[in-house]
Amino acid sequence: MDQALVALSRQGRMKETVRARDLGSRVNARKRWPLLDPDPPHGLVTFVTAVFDEHGNLKRRSHFRKLRGPAGRAIADVVAEQAAARERTATESPEHALAKRLLKAELDLRILRDDPLPWSFKDSDASDFALKGNLLLGATKVVAEHRIETPFGFEFRLDLAVLGPPINNKPWIAGGIEVERTHEFDGYKALIGRSLGFPLITVDISKMTLGELTPAWARSALSATTKSDPKGLRKTYVFLHDLAYPQYLVIPNGFLHEARHKYIVFAPDSTLVKLERLFRQLRDDLRYTSADIVIQKHNAKSDTARTALKNAGAIVGSDWSEVNGDRCLFVTAPRPADITDLRGHQFHATLAKLLLRKDCLVGYQYELGLHNTDPEENLWRGYSPNSHHGIHCVFRVAPKRLAEPLSRYMEFASKLMGGASPST
Repeated sequence: MDQALVALSRQGRMKETVRARDLGSRVNARKRWPLLDPDPPHGLVTFVTAVFDEHGNLKRRSHFRKLRGPAGRAIADVVAEQAAARERTATESPEHALAKRLLKAELDLRILRDDPLPWSFKDSDASDFALKGNLLLGATKVVAEHRIETPFGFEFRLDLAVLGPPINNKPWIAGGIEVERTHEFDGYKALIGRSLGFPLITVDISKMTLGELTPAWARSALSATTKSDPKGLRKTYVFLHDLAYPQYLVIPNGFLHEARHKYIVFAPDSTLVKLERLFRQLRDDLRYTSADIVIQKHNAKSDTARTALKNAGAIVGSDWSEVNGDRCLFVTAPRPADITDLRGHQFHATLAKLLLRKDCLVGYQYELGLHNTDPEENLWRGYSPNSHHGIHCVFRVAPKRLAEPLSRYMEFASKLMGGASPST
């Protein structure tokens, strides 16, 4: 199967298809999950990676395969079992254990030397500009098998967690490392990705032997690209939730008229109250002022206010009123100055984590005052500051919609596991 249907995307519910060759990796497939058979009854499919021989020649193209899941069971139970199975596999694999030790030693050495670990990639579906960061920004130590609570009722054991300066006496996770081997696509890691507000580097050790796992391998694996691999095969990927894009997206100065951007949050009233309190506490903990970061609840109490709410809702999509048709929350903050702006990255990463732990629909404006002239378009577009013979080039700058309520993914998954059509 060459194509799959994306259950929930920026275009809406079951309105986007994706080709296997355009995904390229399990990480990209995981970010699009749930992926469905384009033909009714739209069952779950799994992404199968391409296979190459020792000379780099293609032996099997990437494709999708129907997933025969345990129908009729609660998705939470299935996901919890997958998490437990993953932990057993990691514990029993000597290759996994060695790779983790070597990667931790390399990270410890970089922190000791104050060496950065830069990463970058381009998500062509979201922007014409690259995302760039430093996984070791502010890092103080690396912890193995760090447990993270999730909003799905189970804990996730991160192979390696990069910890930075605490915020309000709570550990701040600057980034993570996951060691992976060949396995069938597992839905629980897709759910994990939807709850992480930090960059996660996955290192693939498929078909590697103990003898191939060396300190030299660890040094190269953390920054490997298709260009650095002699066969042009990428073994290291960066997973980043869309909610983290605003802090890492490198938008050329010519496209920007100011240094601030805005998050638009739709959630049930009780959730908005909690988030407003948490955001204010975060602002205080990082010693920002109310002028630096503006947190404002918008209530549709007048005709003018209702119009403003509809305009904000149009940015995140036509279904905004299903979440809350009466009010939303605006968070206006300065963009991180660059990849060395520790406080700016701490604020944005924690903001993303808080939003991902709640049932939120989140929109974005990469600068204030943007006019949503085309509500059907899911990306903000901007004109190049440089023109040629009076012709301006149009660039895709940033996504308008960054996150949707986690309950929607669970609802879709539950219907699929129960054998029901996801369109019902």
